[in-house]
Amino acid sequence: MNLIERLNLNFAKPTKSLILLGATGSIGTTTLEYLRRIKTIKLKAISVHQSTHNLNKIIEEFQVEQVAITDEESYDRYIKNNQNSRIKFFRGSEGLVELIKNSDADTVLTAVVGAVGIRATIEAIKHNKKICLANKETLIVAGDLILEHLKVSRSPVIPVDSEHNAAFQLLFNQNPENINKLILTASGGPLRDKSVDEIKKITKQEVLNHPTWKMGQKITVDSAGLINKGLEIIEAHYLFGFSYDHLDVRIHKESYVHALIQLKDGSYMLSTSPPNMIFPIAHALHFPEPLPYTLKESQEPEEWPALKFYPVDENKYPGFTLCLKAGRRGLSAPLVLNASNEVAVELFLQDKVHFMDIPKIIQDAMENIPLVEITNLDLLLQEDQKTREFVYDKYNRVLI
Repeated sequence: MNLIERLNLNFAKPTKSLILLGATGSIGTTTLEYLRRIKTIKLKAISVHQSTHNLNKIIEEFQVEQVAITDEESYDRYIKNNQNSRIKFFRGSEGLVELIKNSDADTVLTAVVGAVGIRATIEAIKHNKKICLANKETLIVAGDLILEHLKVSRSPVIPVDSEHNAAFQLLFNQNPENINKLILTASGGPLRDKSVDEIKKITKQEVLNHPTWKMGQKITVDSAGLINKGLEIIEAHYLFGFSYDHLDVRIHKESYVHALIQLKDGSYMLSTSPPNMIFPIAHALHFPEPLPYTLKESQEPEEWPALKFYPVDENKYPGFTLCLKAGRRGLSAPLVLNASNEVAVELFLQDKVHFMDIPKIIQDAMENIPLVEITNLDLLLQEDQKTREFVYDKYNRVLI
C-alpha cells in the first residue's frame, strides 16, 4: 500500500474550518498565531486542559463556538465564574469526544499531550474529518486500531510533528521501492553534551532547559532522554509503513534538517527549515494545496548553520533503546512503554524519582506486564490503565 492509500490522502482538502485540541500548548499557540495571519480558516472549536486563564481571550478573538475543558476541576471552576450562553461547553475527556461529535468543522488538529488524544482521533475519523496529527501517542498506543478505522473512512491523516511532516513531504509521491531508509533527526536535547556520569547528577532544571525548542515539560523530559525520538520511530512505522530495519535516527544539533530519506543508490534527500513549528502546521492545514506565500520565518541557505549529524549513543540514552525494543515486539508493548513513561515523567516532575530512573521504570513495566493483542478501544484503555496503576503503585511513594 502506498502512502496515498495508507493515509487516505485522496480525500484531503485544504482546511476551511478547524477544531484545535490543545489550544494553549506550544503547538496550539503557534497554530493560533498562524490563523491570525491568514484569516481564511475559521476556528470553530477548541480544547484546553487546565490552562483556562487565556480562554476568554481566545474565545472572543476567534469567536469560537464550542469549548472542551478536559480537566474536570478546571472545568467546574471556570464555568462557576464564567457564563456565556453563546458557547457550548464540554467537560472532561468525554467532553473532548462530544465536542468532535457536535462540530461541523472539516479538520481536527490534535495537539493534546498523551493518550487522551486517541479517542478523540478515532471519533474524528468516524466523522470523516481531516486529521492534522500532532499527538504522537495516538499511533504509538493505537496504531493498528487507527489504521483499521482509516480503511473504512474518508479521513486523510497529515502528520504535524516537524520530523514526520518533513518525512511526509519527502515520501509523498515517491516510489517506495526506491527508498532504502528513512532517517529522523533529533536535537539531542538538553543533555546532548553531558557524559553519562554527568547525567547521573543532573537536576530537574537542567533537564527542562531545552537548547532548541520551547515545549511543554513532558515532551522536554522525553527529549532529554531521547525517548521522544524513540516514540517517533514507532509513530513513523505506523504512518509510513516502514519496518524498523529501515528506520533510523541521527543527532542533528542545529535542528534545521528534520528528516532524510536514503534512496537505493545511496544518495540522500532531506527536508530543511528553521526550527519553528509554523512550517509543518501551515503545510498540514493547507494540504494538498501548497502554501500561498512564503512564511516570514524562512531563511536563505547562506543563513543556515553548518549541518552536522551524529549517531545515537544508546548507552547514553537507554530509553531510546527501550522504544525500539517495544516497537519490534509489537502487541501491547508500545502501549506499556508509553503509559509507563508518562507516569515516570510525572513522578520525575514531582521530584519523586531521578531522571535516570525513568528508563528503569519503563523497563520494569515492560518486563512484568503481559503483552496482549489490542483488538478494540476498550481493551486498549484497560491495558493502559493497568500499566499506569502498576507504575504508580510501585514508585509513587518510594524514591528508587
